[in-house]
Amino acid sequence: MEEKSIVFHQIRGIILDLPQEELKVLLPLLMHLPFDSFQQDVGNLAADWESLKNYAQHPLVDLGTHTLNHVSLSNLSDEVVMEEMVRSRQEIEEKTGVEVKHFAYPYGGLDDVSLKNMQLAKKAGFRTAVLNHPGNVFRGHQKSRMALPRYPLGEDTTNEELTYILNGIRHFAVNGWKKYISYD
Repeated sequence: MEEKSIVFHQIRGIILDLPQEELKVLLPLLMHLPFDSFQQDVGNLAADWESLKNYAQHPLVDLGTHTLNHVSLSNLSDEVVMEEMVRSRQEIEEKTGVEVKHFAYPYGGLDDVSLKNMQLAKKAGFRTAVLNHPGNVFRGHQKSRMALPRYPLGEDTTNEELTYILNGIRHFAVNGWKKYISYD
């Protein structure tokens, strides 16, 4: 498992550092698929527009966006970052008829998102933006709405893990017993 983790992080680092055009060449090689097939497979796994419209009607659901191409923002110019943010929002709003107020940074780890990215998300008009860093939201996050924590939940999340998340134990253990991390 340790070797797998090392290799995973090495490959992740390569993917995060590659320009988008080179990524379009590498991903098909890794997946043994032509890029068009890779995109189609990803599209088949994603929710369709009709489903998103239905989800958006629920009072507890707000749609957010995650860029057009799921690229690491750390290697992009400010202009390209803004285009990724704004155009992805526009597409979702046009296809669903719902205002998009929230943003999730691709990859979104503490090392993957810069203060400049956070400033651009605010400039793009998002009310909030979330990192891919676990944590609960506290009153202090009011000052850091472009750097909110989030917990990745999926089909493999156990009831025990969910209990640790909901009672706050996981948050404090991961964040060095600090309530919140400020980025401003």
